[in-house]
Amino acid sequence: MKHFQRILLISLFILLSIGCTACKANTGKDNNAKNDILSTKEMQKGRVGNTNYNIANDGQVDEENGWLFYSLDDGLYKCKEDGTEKTKIFNSEYGVYDINVIDEWVYFRDLGIYRIKTDGTYYEQIAAEDIRGGVHLVDGKIYNGSEYRMNFDGSGKERIYNNNVASGYTLNIVDGYIYFFDTESYTENEKIYKMKLDGSDPQAIYDGRTDYMIVDNGWIYFADYDNKDLYKMKTDGTEKQLVAEAHVMCILENNGWIYYVSDGGIYKIKTDGTEKRLLSNIDGLPELQLHGDWLYYNLGDKLYRIKTDGTENHIFAQLGEKVIENQVSNTNNNTTYAKDIVLKHSYTTKFSEKNAVTYPNFTISYPSNWMISQNSVTSAGETIILTNERGVKIKYSHICDVEEGNLGGGSHVLMKRVEVSQVAESSFIPGYVQAADYRDLGEFAVAKLKLTGTLDMLNDTDFTDIDGSVSFAVLPKSRLGIDDSVTTAYEGEFAFWYSGYISLIADAPDGKFTKQEEKEVILILSSFKNENAN
Repeated sequence: MKHFQRILLISLFILLSIGCTACKANTGKDNNAKNDILSTKEMQKGRVGNTNYNIANDGQVDEENGWLFYSLDDGLYKCKEDGTEKTKIFNSEYGVYDINVIDEWVYFRDLGIYRIKTDGTYYEQIAAEDIRGGVHLVDGKIYNGSEYRMNFDGSGKERIYNNNVASGYTLNIVDGYIYFFDTESYTENEKIYKMKLDGSDPQAIYDGRTDYMIVDNGWIYFADYDNKDLYKMKTDGTEKQLVAEAHVMCILENNGWIYYVSDGGIYKIKTDGTEKRLLSNIDGLPELQLHGDWLYYNLGDKLYRIKTDGTENHIFAQLGEKVIENQVSNTNNNTTYAKDIVLKHSYTTKFSEKNAVTYPNFTISYPSNWMISQNSVTSAGETIILTNERGVKIKYSHICDVEEGNLGGGSHVLMKRVEVSQVAESSFIPGYVQAADYRDLGEFAVAKLKLTGTLDMLNDTDFTDIDGSVSFAVLPKSRLGIDDSVTTAYEGEFAFWYSGYISLIADAPDGKFTKQEEKEVILILSSFKNENAN
């Protein structure tokens, strides 16, 4: 009898435990959505989400279970494969890229990496880094360009490579290797590399530059940077062969065919260089996406699609058409995406060289529409000013003729309130200056400096709220927040001590940046790094 009672009690305990667990799992499901994200498909080995060839071309279309997910300039949409039931599920001022759909979740890039439920009911940012190279989902990990990888929820982030790839159109992940183009900016030593998924065993496999590259079935298909002709070679860099003499601006390869954009047209050609065909004349240089028998491409505010045999070319979606919007539950108007910005030039500081002293070398990279308008080095420090045609300035200042804590000046009667918010990750990693260890500065960020208030200390007792100017800076993350004690110029106020004061500030002539300028400035500031950190 006692044995029966013991069994009965154990059985009741198990049933109660199961019941409590079930109740707990179903309580607050919406609030805990981010913890309920891993599916069996995500845990599978190999690639999930979008393909190499689509991600290498901006990844603006993906499909899952009869639904297409696509990007227009104002956000993320979904529709049936026949174009019906168009629904907007995410608002973005600049569009979204690197779309990867996995069961009930869409991963994509805006500023950093986001994920959203396919019905638009939940979203969050899971990584802040704005890394070129695409978002690839392989073997249960998210690969953020060639630089970082992390778990699907953004945890477990690890740096696997010290440089960001020079062009996002080259990064491919195939058969346990990451392939990408990179350059040593100071020696202009341009190469195609491959390395293992954990960043180990990096190998240079080709001397030369490409901005477009697809890796598949033992071959690398790429465009020569100088003559733009289309080539292929083995994944070890051997057997280079010319496929087509063409001014190639985009490459997509699948199932024995290469699709590319060249000279106002969309073409296809066999991987052996035969059967070249013009599929359609176009006015522009779009990125191609391939799903099934359809090629998709964006021109202006329209998304087109065309059959891979060149038939049925038509507008598939466009801004302004009637869509279902009642499922959109998010706004994200402060995001940017540095699309089509290539940092082709770099500059390294000269203070240590000119003064024959031991001091770190800093490097900043910038696109061709920017120039160095001022560069001066003295024993008291160094100044570098980058400008664009409109007069937007990025100023690097190194002031070493004052002691720490003695960088004074500024108004004694006017105080400013500045909101300091992160807009991107910084490549700057503090290290040693001679024997002094500055690693306790912690992580750095590219920060937006928004003037929100002023206080006349002679006449006022509180701040006057204003919609003031915007600047950007590279700062330790410890400086993020509201600073209501700003009395000096930003160059001094938002400097950091590094055996001398260092500041890197971007300003616009009227205190306002255009959307394109903002994207460029953030990317330039993100590139600033300490070559001597260890």
